[in-house]
Amino acid sequence: MLPRSQRHKKKKMSRKILAIEIILLCTLALFIYYGLETRLFTDPPIGNEVSDTVEEPLEDDITNHSDDIDNEESLKDKVTKVIKQANALALGYDYEEAISLLQVFTEQFGPDDDITKALSGYHLEKERLVSLGAYDSINQISHVFFHSLIADTAKAFDGDFDSNGYNFYMTTVSEFKEMMTEMYHAGYVLVSIHDVARKETVADGSVQFVPGDIMLPPDKKPFVLSQDDVNYYNYMDGDGFAS
Repeated sequence: MLPRSQRHKKKKMSRKILAIEIILLCTLALFIYYGLETRLFTDPPIGNEVSDTVEEPLEDDITNHSDDIDNEESLKDKVTKVIKQANALALGYDYEEAISLLQVFTEQFGPDDDITKALSGYHLEKERLVSLGAYDSINQISHVFFHSLIADTAKAFDGDFDSNGYNFYMTTVSEFKEMMTEMYHAGYVLVSIHDVARKETVADGSVQFVPGDIMLPPDKKPFVLSQDDVNYYNYMDGDGFAS
């Protein structure tokens, strides 16, 4: 058995070793704890990684979207324009040409609701048309002609020698417009003289004129307009005619 003093030294040494072990274990525990805590708050969850930057739309995507909007607006403008052109043809009862115009547009750019609606209306109106409208023969078609129009009445009717002649045979611009308006309200429709009759080669090789195909609503009356003496004589200088 060890002496009392040696046992005391050995016991004291054991306590020191135990204290060192405890300190080391505590240090290790703290290191592990703070290491895990740091990973928990800084590392993203597995399988759900989060980028440290916000993903922005690609410039190409923005450009393509803008191009799509521009293309759509451009197509709408084209549709509006071609329908306006077709309506102008329809106002002259040329529904066949109006329909053809919209059909060609549809083949090129694809279907459109407004164009489909316009086509439907043109087809219905076209079915109402009859040959020569209110007339039975091209011999009933009126030919209306005017001399050179007077633009400045103050110069034309200034009391000189030519004033009476201008008053008898000429027409002023305002009179011409009023006449055309009255004829329009009376159901007259201006047609081309080339539509009234056309050349046709017969079996013997000769050429003759045959009635043309003028399709109008049943209440409309075709007429031909021309201007006589499309020239300006010296005596007309300064008298208010076009120069």
